[in-house]
Amino acid sequence: MPSEPAGHSNTAIAQRTQEKFDAYLLGLIFTILGLSIQTAKFGTSATADAFEVISWVLFLVAGLTGLSRFEWTSEVYRLYGIQEEKEEAKRALQKAKLEGAKEVFVAPLNKSVPVDQYIAEASQSVATVKGVVEPLVKRSAKKYRVMKYGFVAGLLALMLARAWVPIRGIVHAWTTH
Repeated sequence: MPSEPAGHSNTAIAQRTQEKFDAYLLGLIFTILGLSIQTAKFGTSATADAFEVISWVLFLVAGLTGLSRFEWTSEVYRLYGIQEEKEEAKRALQKAKLEGAKEVFVAPLNKSVPVDQYIAEASQSVATVKGVVEPLVKRSAKKYRVMKYGFVAGLLALMLARAWVPIRGIVHAWTTH
């Protein structure tokens, strides 16, 4: 029998899966960028050369954006942890208040404070953390889209770069016969 509710374990599984996918995609982006740079051949077509360089730029932007997102992910989780701690403290004190508690001892302050005051401060702390974390989450979502679509666009540009001369040859062969 699981030690935590199914919703929590499913959430943790989803989180780990997303983290693995993000790391895989980031590694794939830089691998393809490196391989495309190493195997590039220029000079057969200006159009193919342009698509090749465009693909490199797209992969680089996607990769660097993904790295930035990856870097900030731990900060988002840290803030979520603080938010969860404050919400849990607030819930515990609301329960204590319902059971008749009037004051609570706050160890860091080494004094007792009224329960209502502590609940209000915890609510304000939660609101403050939410105000900080929400823009980070929105920015992370934007970075993910840049990484994902930059990767796809880079892959398409690379395919065009590598296939341009053969496609041009096929079209030329068809139109001359």
